Amino acid sequence: MFEIFSSIKQSFFSGIQLVLPRFSSFSSASICHSQWSQSSIFKPLLIISLAVLFSNCGLDVEDPTPLLPIVWVQKSLPEEWPEQGIDAHESGGIYLEWVNRAEDNVRVYEIYRTIWFEEQDSLGVSELLAHLDVNTLQLMEYIDNDVYVGIQYKYFIQAIDESGTISTPSDTIQYSLLTAIELEYMFPNDRDEQLPDDRKLSWRYNYAIEMEDYVITILSEENELISRQIFTPQNYLGWTEYWKIADEIELESGSIYRWRVEVGADHIGGAELSGSESNWASFIYYSD
Repeated sequence: MFEIFSSIKQSFFSGIQLVLPRFSSFSSASICHSQWSQSSIFKPLLIISLAVLFSNCGLDVEDPTPLLPIVWVQKSLPEEWPEQGIDAHESGGIYLEWVNRAEDNVRVYEIYRTIWFEEQDSLGVSELLAHLDVNTLQLMEYIDNDVYVGIQYKYFIQAIDESGTISTPSDTIQYSLLTAIELEYMFPNDRDEQLPDDRKLSWRYNYAIEMEDYVITILSEENELISRQIFTPQNYLGWTEYWKIADEIELESGSIYRWRVEVGADHIGGAELSGSESNWASFIYYSD
């Protein structure tokens, strides 16, 4: 510390000789020893210089390892399985998924949500939706269940590491829910209910859905994918719809299968920005 102070003192008095010519006849040493106690100019100037120097210590120093923005898992295309990224959830909520950043010693993830008010053509205020401690997370995912059909929700996420550093916000993603097909109107729908001989899955509804396509998913009882097909609705005002399981799709006699109906709309880059998922129905298959 003594060496630092001496260096500051010498630099200070050298500067004084340049900016104050009337004191140029003084040497640094004479100023320091004979004039310092009498001069009313040098004391406040030196004090100010030291204050400025030490007040800036540790400030405005760029973090050598800044916390990078969190990345959302890319939204999967309708035909892909398993599904990834933001999506409707069978619980009636909106599913969110992001990339794990364990190597950055992240302690907390904070998810923020904003609502788009279509009638007012305006965006609401971003509010903290979830404060998630990594010790309570098994997977990097969250389901927003405080949502309603027909409202557009926008999300971004930030991370906080062990030192308290906050990452910059992630990209913003969005999703809105469509009315889901109800389980009680799906046929067949029971572990003991046999798939009809015509191999048709059917469902009905009595309300309008602003959808562009259906996605039918069939899984085995062990959750192995049997089929996932996309097709265009026959009508949009409420009626009975059906989809036939193609003959080339092999089903094992005596086995139980699960199936689900998804609806989607507002596709950008092949992925939907609006949708819904029914709960899982089931049936048993017997060959002829």
